[in-house]
Amino acid sequence: MGKMANNVSQQKTLGPSLSKRGWEKRVSAKREQARTASRQKSRAVLVTGAASGIGIALIKRLLARGDEVRVLFREHPSTSEKWKGIPKGVIPYIVDIRLKNEEHSKSLREACSGIDVIYHFASLGRKSRTSIDDFIDINVVGTENLINAFIESNSGERAVHFIFISTTQVYGMRRPGVVLTEESETKPAGPYAETKLMAEQVIQAFADAHTNFLYTVFRTGTLYGDGYEGPYFKLFKAIRDQKMRYIGNGDSHLLLIHVDDAVNAMIMAADNPKSVNKVYNLTDGVPYTQRQLFEKAAAFLGVPPPKKTVNPAIVKLFASFSDMNPEDFDFLASDRVVSIAKLKAELNFKPERTVDRDGKAMVNDFLGRFRK
Repeated sequence: MGKMANNVSQQKTLGPSLSKRGWEKRVSAKREQARTASRQKSRAVLVTGAASGIGIALIKRLLARGDEVRVLFREHPSTSEKWKGIPKGVIPYIVDIRLKNEEHSKSLREACSGIDVIYHFASLGRKSRTSIDDFIDINVVGTENLINAFIESNSGERAVHFIFISTTQVYGMRRPGVVLTEESETKPAGPYAETKLMAEQVIQAFADAHTNFLYTVFRTGTLYGDGYEGPYFKLFKAIRDQKMRYIGNGDSHLLLIHVDDAVNAMIMAADNPKSVNKVYNLTDGVPYTQRQLFEKAAAFLGVPPPKKTVNPAIVKLFASFSDMNPEDFDFLASDRVVSIAKLKAELNFKPERTVDRDGKAMVNDFLGRFRK
């Protein structure tokens, strides 16, 4: 199960109906062929969290550049549907980064051997309702396992650039009246943000100890675009059905970044030595208020904007009446403004996607799927 497959172009035949033994037999024949071809590519890149929206968007860009792209999957294709969305041409490995057995450890070392860039997106997400131990096991220990595998498989002779996706939630959920920079005090609230910050610290400690281990950390706002429709569609439905309310008075600031802009920033970081051992805030740089976003969505939907408010203290109770998760309302009740001046100055980052254009496209997609 820990062996490598080398091309998901066979996904249609390598579906859940195929046995694990049959899958491994069929891919092993082409394994060396992919290796030989990939030696001519510009870089060897490893992506974790490959089935996420940002993972898929990044993989498409990397393949178009001619990079050799390896991906980690926790589940075998015979037991998971997630493989179906992965672009053709990647080299997949079956690895649980918690490394529950030696076979996964061996496969992870193999995946990291000779790698140039690691994009680490895999994590236990904000909405997971599990114990703090599970968050630590995946978000912190899993990150440490990944870095160790690279160091062990390359004997300290090869440099790697480790691109890590963190979160602006490390600053806390509510920081009104201040513009947060990368040097601002961190005040993580909840196990997701706490363990993301812990992972940042692990990464920085490894960089201090190993000169060939280089990193860039991105503290991202909330992603939107392809692969992130679910929570937004629930919001659109609540606004369309006149069930949405402003959390508080609606003046809290929300942080957004389109998935394509996020991918652009991360590729820029991998290409630019100025990003080495740096932490960057990553949003579109626009301090939207909750009220502004709700009004835009209502205009796109062709309905009146919300008129009522709800006290943040009872927001989780209100969630049950609007078909939205309490965690989604936690986001809406957050209030942060961050600066992306450092990212613009050092990497020449310029957000290209806008809520006016791309938010409208998401609303149109919603209307096309869920008309009354």
